[in-house]
Amino acid sequence: MSKVQLLEWGEKSIELDSVKDKLRSLKDKSSQLKMAYEMPGCYRTSNQIDRLMNYQDRILDDMQYFHGTIEAARLQMRAHALLWNFHPYGRRKLDGGSDFRSPFEALNGFSFNINWLHNLLLAGSLNGYRTVSPPCYKSG
Repeated sequence: MSKVQLLEWGEKSIELDSVKDKLRSLKDKSSQLKMAYEMPGCYRTSNQIDRLMNYQDRILDDMQYFHGTIEAARLQMRAHALLWNFHPYGRRKLDGGSDFRSPFEALNGFSFNINWLHNLLLAGSLNGYRTVSPPCYKSG
């Protein structure tokens, strides 16, 4: 069924104006939506992103969103992303035969330690790879 046929069917068959408006909007956006099909191997929906964003939105809502500076908000979101990447998968995922215990392990194919917090600390440390001078603190 083409977009024109869908719109014609909707105009004849659907009584709610709000649904008809959505169909018209879909027709207007069709050129943007079909760009996804020109990218081989790409996902057609944003399900994987939506799940993470919904979780993140629930967390932020529970925290009553941001307080303070933009820098504080940025650091808060970085901390949230770090915790998410290293959190252990739930029991259903593990019992389902998953070879990996966390998103970090799934992405990298290994883990440093069986404990997720040890993995976070080890991955976050530079372990001598690069030398970073400690910040200079002024007293007083």
